[in-house]
Amino acid sequence: MYYLKPNDSSLPLFLLFGDIHGSYDNMCPNCTCDDREGCCQYIHSISFLKKLESLAKPDVPIDFYTEYFEDDDDGAFESPLDRFRQPDFQNCYKRTSKNRSNCHVPEIRWHYSDIRMSNIKNNIETMFESLYIFIQFCIDLNKKQSYEGVSMSEWLNMDKSSKIYKRYTGIDISKKKDLHKIIDVISSLDELPERIVDFLFSYDYLSSSPSLIYKQFKKQVKTRPFADKKFIVEIVRKSFKTKFNKIDLDEELFEKLAKFDITANYKPISNFLLHINSTFVDLYTILRVMKKVQLPPSLCIGYMGDAHIKNIVNILLSSDYYSVVASVKEDNENRCLPFDIFDDLGASLTRREITSRSSRSRTSRTDSKTKKSTRSKYFM
Repeated sequence: MYYLKPNDSSLPLFLLFGDIHGSYDNMCPNCTCDDREGCCQYIHSISFLKKLESLAKPDVPIDFYTEYFEDDDDGAFESPLDRFRQPDFQNCYKRTSKNRSNCHVPEIRWHYSDIRMSNIKNNIETMFESLYIFIQFCIDLNKKQSYEGVSMSEWLNMDKSSKIYKRYTGIDISKKKDLHKIIDVISSLDELPERIVDFLFSYDYLSSSPSLIYKQFKKQVKTRPFADKKFIVEIVRKSFKTKFNKIDLDEELFEKLAKFDITANYKPISNFLLHINSTFVDLYTILRVMKKVQLPPSLCIGYMGDAHIKNIVNILLSSDYYSVVASVKEDNENRCLPFDIFDDLGASLTRREITSRSSRSRTSRTDSKTKKSTRSKYFM
């Protein structure tokens, strides 16, 4: 868990929770008690979320981001994060008043963050993910010599444009041209961050295969570093730095990938592509939080995989706008964490509400004076 504060009051506070996928270990022993002091609660318990929701006001909205995308995102984390994907939570992600009334905590603004799972507008980031799905398919197929009861020989002879081929391999052969461009971009480590950002930004969000990252980039406040393409490149560079600096990319393997050869051993580049796609999630989430909107969040809560959370924290710190004021690091194996920052959160948001009202009042007085001045000009 990380609690970050900005040095600019126009930016949101961040409260970030890291999930350990594939595990329910070290949870609190009892999470069925009432809201008594010292009571243990799951992060997804309605009473805990209601307590967070109580901090939200019309002038100080709270946004909650989860590693999830759309109702048909059927992936499972096998961890507490799955609770936020259940049907009774799905109404929370929708914006209509009818759906909000069916949400447990309607005063929190809920958001998706995992663009790897999005098929909206067939975005280019999803195509990166489709290559990773293909690689995992091939690894599994070569290990077992069959996949979903279909033998290797049957897969080799299958029509690549068929629905079953697309469903299980992740490859939409009609997008072959874009997929080949992606393979060309990632086939070398030389200036990889620059080439990836240039590539994403070449897919304008009005094109047939838009970049959702570029769409959010275009909405940034111009005076902040998140509106600077060079800063985005540095974000990607730092995200990659500790992940695969020592990896040796096999040119022949990428040639086989370009042919969608299902007999090849793609294991050496599996994590390579996983980390690229993971960075896209982090970058998209931050750009979406920071974009220029009429009523920006005062507090942004995130619940995603622990690796995502640590990378988001590093990105925020590198912007020089943020500092960590409280944290429980990953070396604490106990997932039953103390939540003793609630009072500070409440005080910080109250100050923002007062500042917002004061600013609105000044704006109102200025508008009033302007109207009077205009009226006297014409009615002397």
